[in-house]
Amino acid sequence: MGGLTLSEMQVINQYVLLTPEARKQLQSYLEFLVVQQCQRELSNQLLHNQWFYNNLLGLQRLSETSDNYCHEVMDRVHRIRSICQGIFEHLFDKYSPVLNSCAVFDGVLDWILIGLNNITEAARSGNAERTRKEIIDLIEVHKTLTRSHPKAKVRAI
Repeated sequence: MGGLTLSEMQVINQYVLLTPEARKQLQSYLEFLVVQQCQRELSNQLLHNQWFYNNLLGLQRLSETSDNYCHEVMDRVHRIRSICQGIFEHLFDKYSPVLNSCAVFDGVLDWILIGLNNITEAARSGNAERTRKEIIDLIEVHKTLTRSHPKAKVRAI
């Protein structure tokens, strides 16, 4: 076990002294903290992401009267989706080895992808009015979700 710091060795020594039941409780608590940290990080990187929000607003500001409005919307949505999936994959790779269940990742990414799919389908059909409505709906859901998430930070040990 080369390379351990003094504080890490102290934690290991204290862990050894715990009863089997106390070890299970500690393990359960540490898993809880990791889940909280993972959810917070996912929320911060997707919901509280200024780049994501600015791109949603950019979609809203596109002129519907443009000849290539629907094509431009589909291009931008594709870029947004790619970045969101990249963020998700990064977090999944980071946390999946230590999580028992990857259900932690459900929810936030789902509503984003559903909203982006709705926008893409509306744009693919060529219906500029419906496309605009889907964009506004996604922005409103985003605003609702960012207001409802607590700002408290949870740190894993």
